[in-house]
Amino acid sequence: MALSTAEAYISVLIVFLTMITIPIYSFIIAVFIRYRRSAEAKSNCLYIQIVIVKGFIDILSAINCTFGSLLPSLGALSTVYLGEYGMAIAQVYLWTAWGSRLMQGCSCVLLSVNRCTILLNPVKFTQVSFDKCVFCRVPRRVFVATGIGFFGRCF
Repeated sequence: MALSTAEAYISVLIVFLTMITIPIYSFIIAVFIRYRRSAEAKSNCLYIQIVIVKGFIDILSAINCTFGSLLPSLGALSTVYLGEYGMAIAQVYLWTAWGSRLMQGCSCVLLSVNRCTILLNPVKFTQVSFDKCVFCRVPRRVFVATGIGFFGRCF
């Protein structure tokens, strides 16, 4: 089924905006990675780790959405998608889409819990040693279990 003109323009616009968004988001993540090593970031280390990992997940999701659904809807790279490896590409797209949505949900919950603890108890939040707190290691374990990677202690 062919796309109407309006749908095609919208798909092209989304691909264009994605091409702009990914470098900007990558720059923001690079700034957070650089800031993570500073002395001011020590009390906010867990938040910065969650934001960095969430940024990588969002970039993965944007790339997956672009190559998995938007480009095929425009008819771009149709020989690749309909060729010999078409089924494998579709399976990778579905698994990546499912996994990235799950990881985005987990990271949003962890970010919300982190910010909520600051609101509920701001004085003790800065006194908590995150390396000794079992609950604070949950984000690391969640992201290791989902395959994103392990972000160690802040340096």
